[in-house]
Parts: sequence; C-alpha cells; structure tokens
Amino acid sequence: MIVNSQIEEQAKQTALQPEQNQEFHWRQCWYPVCFVQDLPKNRPYSFSLYDEPFVLFRDENGQLVCLVDRCPHRAAKLSDGQITDGKIECLYHGWQFGSDGQCLHIPQLSTDAKIPANACVQSFEVVERQGIVWMWAGEREAAVDGYIPTIEELEKPEFVTTDVMRDLPYDQFSFTSISRRLTP
Repeated sequence: MIVNSQIEEQAKQTALQPEQNQEFHWRQCWYPVCFVQDLPKNRPYSFSLYDEPFVLFRDENGQLVCLVDRCPHRAAKLSDGQITDGKIECLYHGWQFGSDGQCLHIPQLSTDAKIPANACVQSFEVVERQGIVWMWAGEREAAVDGYIPTIEELEKPEFVTTDVMRDLPYDQFSFTSISRRLTP
C-alpha cells in the first residue's frame, strides 16, 4: 500500500534541529472527522477536536460546511438545531447561519433591520477525500489539500474496503481512530 502526500516534504521542513524549540500547532493540520457514509442526510453532525466543538452540515448545494458549534447569541449548540434551506438554524432562538458562518436570518429582527456584524460564527475548510471527511482547524488560507494522505489502491475498482472507527481512551483525551482495511 502506498500513501501519497506531501508529508515527507513537510517533515523535512519542520524537522527538529538540536538548537530549535518547536511547538505543535494543532490548528495547522488536517483531521479525519468521519466517513462520508456516516454523515446524517438532513441533520447537523457534531464532533470535537481538543475539546473544541464543531458542527458539520450540507448547504443547499450539497457542499459540506464546518462551523464552530456555538451560537453567538446565547452559546447554544448549533448541532442541536436543524438544517433549513441549506442553513443551520439554532434551536434556541432560530438564528440561521450560512456556509461562511455569517448570520443570515434573525427572526426577532424587523425586516428592515440590519443583522449585527458580530452575529457570526467561525467557519473552517472541509474536504471529502476517498470517502473520509477532513477538516482544517486553522485559517482557510493555510489549508493545503496536498497534505491530506491518499491511498492509490482506494481508487482501483478491484479493491474492497471495510471502514472501521473506534474510540480509544487515553490519559489526556479520547482518540478516535478512522481506518480502512484493503483487500485485493
């Protein structure tokens, strides 16, 4: 099995030198979130990374959207809400957010009132690759799709895959492992 990515190139660029003190920046990585087949059709999908809550849903065009799972109004979980016309709607007061995190509708405002600029949530880059949803936790501009590992065999029709997800308890946090088993 061959994994193609730019990981080796990245490793050379970030290799620790004895005189260097580097820190791990968890937001500067791609993370496998779930298998595409496990996403609910018309409901939000909640997950977390390093205790940060996120929500996935599909917009009106079927594109995946990833936002912080917290309404800016009363900090309710957006994932407890519903999807309305491709927008995620907060369960608490019905605020609706689009794919870029902008608040698009506040039911309590009059029709001529302007939505406040700070009524938004942060959005993140999300990509479907070989049946897995990947999320970049940092700034969208820094996301490079080439850093997502791919397996050439998954593109071949003669290979069959079995998707497995398991939660493993560790001292600091729980770890979810997403793996694929290939059989020729």
